[in-house]
Amino acid sequence: MKQSRRIAGSILVGALCFAMAMPAFADSKSDVSSQINSLEGQASELESELASMKANKTSIESYIAELDTKIKETLSALDTVSDEIEQTDQEIKTTKANLKEAEANQEIQYEALKARIIDKIRQGLACQKKPSPSSGDKRLCICTIPCRKRTYCFLFRPVGL
Repeated sequence: MKQSRRIAGSILVGALCFAMAMPAFADSKSDVSSQINSLEGQASELESELASMKANKTSIESYIAELDTKIKETLSALDTVSDEIEQTDQEIKTTKANLKEAEANQEIQYEALKARIIDKIRQGLACQKKPSPSSGDKRLCICTIPCRKRTYCFLFRPVGL
């Protein structure tokens, strides 16, 4: 323990001797005053920059508030459009169902109309009684009925002839 104290003391004495040997330099008064002026100028520049940053902060906060309002309005409009889309989808589904029903009814009505026309043709009432030009038999009549994409021609013998 004594030996460690002696080693520590020796190191401390060596450090003090070395520190005393180094010269101490001091700045002149003019150097110090120029440094003070320079630092005061930097401080005033930093204060003006801080003031402009505070002004920017205020304008940025108002811009953020404005954007927040626009986002809320856009979300509200988006909800409205989404509701309209759902309503339109429902209307489309209803219209498609009605279309399928109408197409089914159209086929039924078409078949009924065709049956009535054929019945009237058999009776000779649906078309003019024109003798068939290709047939030598003047008792046969020809009738053309346009239906959809086709024209139907019927050769018939009117009732009563």
